[in-house]
Amino acid sequence: MTTVGLKGKITKLLKSKGICVCVTKAGNYHEVNKEILRQISKNKTIYVSLNKSCENVVKDLKKDKISDKNFLFIDAKGKNYKEGNFISIADPCALTQMSIAITTAANTGGFGSLFLDTLNTLLIYNDMKTSEKFTQYILNKLKSLNMDAVVMSIEEDKAKEIIALIAQISDELVSI
Repeated sequence: MTTVGLKGKITKLLKSKGICVCVTKAGNYHEVNKEILRQISKNKTIYVSLNKSCENVVKDLKKDKISDKNFLFIDAKGKNYKEGNFISIADPCALTQMSIAITTAANTGGFGSLFLDTLNTLLIYNDMKTSEKFTQYILNKLKSLNMDAVVMSIEEDKAKEIIALIAQISDELVSI
C-alpha cells in the first residue's frame, strides 16, 4: 500500500469517530501506527502503551516529527517518570491499576480519545477472558463519556477471538 493510500484510509477511519479497532499485518504495523499517531496528535489523547516504554514512544514520535504535547502516556512497562505527561503502571498484568489510570484521566473531560497499543501485547501478559473483560470495560467507559478510541491489533490467530468480541461493541473494524 502506498503512503498516500494508507493516509487516506486512516483519515477515513478517524473521521468515522467512536470506537475503532484497527487490525494490520505485522509488516504494516509501524507505518499504520505512525500515520494514526500523526493524525490524532492534534487532539488531546490518552496513549496506553503496552509494548514499549513511553520513553521510546516519545523518541519515535520525535524521530517522525510528531508532537507529543497532546498525549497523556500510560506506560505499562514499569518505568517511573519524575516529570512530564506520563503515568507509570507496574506492568501489563496490572489491569486494575491501568483501568484506574485510564478512567481517572478520561473522567477529567480533558481528553477526546484513547489510543491502545496493542491487543496482542495485552494477550501476551493476560489470559483471553481477562483481556476481554478489561477491554470491554474500558471501551464501554469511553463510550459513556462520548470519547473516541483506536485499538490497535496485529493480525494473528491469537487475537482473532478478542477482536471478534470487541468488534461487537465497536463502531468500526478496519483491516489495513
